[in-house]
Amino acid sequence: MTPHPPALRACLFVFFCLTLVSSVAADNLKAVTWNLCWFPGRFPTAALEEKKVQMKRAQTALQQIAPDIFLCQEVASWQAVEELTSVVPGLKPAVVSDFGPAAEGAPPQNVAIATKLPVISGWAQTWNADGRTKYPLPRGFAFAAIEMPAKNSLLLVYSVHLKSNHRGADRDQDDNAAMREESSTILRGHIKKMRAIYSKAYEHIGVLVGGDFNTSLDDERFKDEQTLRAFTKDGYTWGFANASYMDRITIPGSKHSPLPPVSFDHFFTFGLGDPAARVLPIKGVSDHFPVEMVILMK
Repeated sequence: MTPHPPALRACLFVFFCLTLVSSVAADNLKAVTWNLCWFPGRFPTAALEEKKVQMKRAQTALQQIAPDIFLCQEVASWQAVEELTSVVPGLKPAVVSDFGPAAEGAPPQNVAIATKLPVISGWAQTWNADGRTKYPLPRGFAFAAIEMPAKNSLLLVYSVHLKSNHRGADRDQDDNAAMREESSTILRGHIKKMRAIYSKAYEHIGVLVGGDFNTSLDDERFKDEQTLRAFTKDGYTWGFANASYMDRITIPGSKHSPLPPVSFDHFFTFGLGDPAARVLPIKGVSDHFPVEMVILMK
């Protein structure tokens, strides 16, 4: 483990895994992002048996998906991610955040990256907005620099979970949107710095950002929000750009949810061509569906 620079305020886990043996296909890799909903358990107050049930269901689904890169959100710990990914040969946690309890009496909502590929470095960190928003930004992001099978190529991978749409007693939707927009600004700034640093050693740098952004380009409620639009303005490719509205729904909704069906989970890429994302309609594991993207290797 390598100490993380204090200025970045990383949460934990820097990994150097140059000797890791990759089992990915030579011509492409499969990336998946999934908000697993208070994993394991699906609820903040889940009993042990409920945690076991969700773990088993998630393992069954992940074994069938068999990703090469797995981004997940709302996970409790490193141990939970390690147990989940153990069913996919070669897939191991690279970075898991340690953001602490999501609220008083609630378990953590951490973000994580697991992969079969060699990880050069990685860490997790809080957003650290330095008072630029009315309220502190929750959670943060996980980052990993992953060596790709193609010669002299590196993939910068980010797992994110932005501010939800829940409102406090003195907070409205504009506050939530402003918090997500600031997170987006911080994230894109971090990517720019990492591209500059790693481009000194690698000829080709690709970027993969995935996770639960808690906002949509389809929903009228978010028509003025710039969280996602800022990525496309900066030249990133949105994975759902060519998918129909119904084909990009990641939260199908239910009678227990106040939200209508919506697309909150996204992939953005840079330097990887125009890979398309698709929703995997797997029920019974989380209130979110996983999203898959296949990246062609060059």
